[in-house]
Amino acid sequence: LLVSTSEGAICCFVPGEVEPEHVVRNAPNPSPYAEDDLSKVYACAADAILKQTGVKKGYALVLGCGEGRLAYELARRTDLNLIGVERDPAKVAVARAALDAAGLYGVRVTVHEWNKDVLPYTSCLANLIVSDETLITGTLSIPAKEVLRILCPCGGVACIGQPSRLPRKCLPIEPAAL
Repeated sequence: LLVSTSEGAICCFVPGEVEPEHVVRNAPNPSPYAEDDLSKVYACAADAILKQTGVKKGYALVLGCGEGRLAYELARRTDLNLIGVERDPAKVAVARAALDAAGLYGVRVTVHEWNKDVLPYTSCLANLIVSDETLITGTLSIPAKEVLRILCPCGGVACIGQPSRLPRKCLPIEPAAL
């Protein structure tokens, strides 16, 4: 009998004598992304998002999550459960591998491939919505109406912008706006 715990441990029960415990753990890679020009951009963006929004718990949606770098930086700094959405299957694969190497994928971060304008999530899901895509390119491929649909009505915050070229926009959403 194989049993998985909510902590991720897998236990095996067999009839007969008990053998000594054998635990196999992969050590998480504390930095799965190469140090490059964008490393500081993502770290500063995560710090700015958290400073401006104050959201550190709940669910966050990372639109156009690319290779998962913004999701990684937010996961390192918060207790958020993050859902990344990306249109490019190659970037999805890179994000999943890197976040898995960091010990985050499937634990606190997931990345979904989705190429439609309507997101496959229930309304009022996210406490925080950010965009890796907007941070790097200045564009957002998901309609604003869809962002508002996914955002929690009381206390949910969308923080979308590009620090180097565009003003950061942090929009606390009031219930009347929905």
